[in-house]
Amino acid sequence: MNSSTLRRSMPAWRLLIVLPLLALLLASALPAQAQGAVPGSFAPAPCPIPAPQGYALDCGFLSVAESRQAPASRTIDLAVAIVRSPNRAKQPDPVLFLAGGPGQPALPLVALAPEVFSEILATRDMIFVDQRGTGYSRPALNCAPQPGAPARFMLPFGTAVGERPALLQASVDALMRCGAQFRAQGVDLSAYNSVESAADLEDLRVALGYNQWNLYGGSYGTRLALTAMSYRPATIRSAILDSAYPLQANFQTGVFGTFNRALGELDAACAADTTCASAYPDLRGAFDRVVARLNAKAVVLPILNLETGEPIDYQPFSGVDVTVIVFQLMYATAAIPVLPAVIGEADRGNYRPLASLASVFFAQQTSGGVPAISQGMQVAVQCNEDATFASARDFVAARDRNRSVAGLAFSPIFNEAILEICAGWGLQAANAAENQAVRSDIPALLVSGEFDPILPPESAHEVAQTLSRATEVVIPRGGHTPSLLSACARATIVRFLGAPERRPDAACLAQEPPAPFVVVP
Repeated sequence: MNSSTLRRSMPAWRLLIVLPLLALLLASALPAQAQGAVPGSFAPAPCPIPAPQGYALDCGFLSVAESRQAPASRTIDLAVAIVRSPNRAKQPDPVLFLAGGPGQPALPLVALAPEVFSEILATRDMIFVDQRGTGYSRPALNCAPQPGAPARFMLPFGTAVGERPALLQASVDALMRCGAQFRAQGVDLSAYNSVESAADLEDLRVALGYNQWNLYGGSYGTRLALTAMSYRPATIRSAILDSAYPLQANFQTGVFGTFNRALGELDAACAADTTCASAYPDLRGAFDRVVARLNAKAVVLPILNLETGEPIDYQPFSGVDVTVIVFQLMYATAAIPVLPAVIGEADRGNYRPLASLASVFFAQQTSGGVPAISQGMQVAVQCNEDATFASARDFVAARDRNRSVAGLAFSPIFNEAILEICAGWGLQAANAAENQAVRSDIPALLVSGEFDPILPPESAHEVAQTLSRATEVVIPRGGHTPSLLSACARATIVRFLGAPERRPDAACLAQEPPAPFVVVP
């Protein structure tokens, strides 16, 4: 596999879909002070991002109370961008896009409008909001860079397996300092949660003057959408949930099982493909062998300039690195066809495909001028409504049941250390409702990817059980948030928006075969 193959497999803009989880170890500068406007007011402002080609763009800030539970709460400002449909007869109900993470900014995704959202924009405006604590909103809860992570890499490559526990502790210490800094600045970390964000959305709807709108959430954005569906159901015409996030599931402890499941699905798909099976039999076993071998002795690989194919650096890679790289690449539908070659060739001692894919992570730590993840917001949300419903024993048991992917636990997000961080930030699960299924009669279209390593089709099915008007669509060989990459899924979404009371026709999936697996000659 050469760099040109990689570029054809994963265009640069598609990395935006991978960035939320690539940035689990990411952070940036400390938050700015919020402005003191009247809660619920919207003020137009210059756009911090360029208008997408062919569309008018309006921007501004929505001021909201940081905590609706505290009468003397300060106000914070949420950055908003509205992409205008060029259709003079456009529908009155826009689509509100909710980004994932939690902590991912939405405004940088406006750049996808011409290629990804054009069918929606043909009949409706689209609204993008940087949720509280993220992106261009004020304050943005960005932490200082964690020690041990090279500034130019999304992941701390070059860390020996024996040194990983120390790096994990350094990451925990850095996050503890970050939380202490937020609290010293007067940030009410308990207010950064989905319930407050759902109330923010309602304030935005009222401020912009819409009677109803349609929600389009991806990953964590689906959890926020589900919360909003409970908060003000009459204001939501329909909901599109891409990679649905059940409130009753635990993101932190469940990841080991869902990743193991995805590896099994990849193995089965390769085994059912004559060419792939011939080249890479026993793909699941190959993954385990590579991880064990490189954990015993790391291999030094070149980091490539993907434009030229020339080496620009060399880094040692352990089995933990392979685990995290494969996990994160399974997010990207465009990367999945090359994964059998990455795993199978590495099992044979040919690490060139792995080096090519690893070089994708030689990337900037920003998304459109702001951090790809506001880590303070990510940790706060997970502490307030997810991680703290589990115990340390639950974390240990989850990885013990899935030892072959236990390397994921060297991230504090997927380790019982998150409970220590939550306690240090003064956070705990405040409401049992955050761990209960959402029940709703709002028409909902649930899209999922067959190979999603963290929110698979089973998660969407779990959500659908309590949504009386739910339609489920699975993208074959799809990764995380696959609707952004599938022409059929996008067409299905448009049909659903046109008549959410009817089940949309998704028969086009049968005419949209997935990209074939790549085999190294």
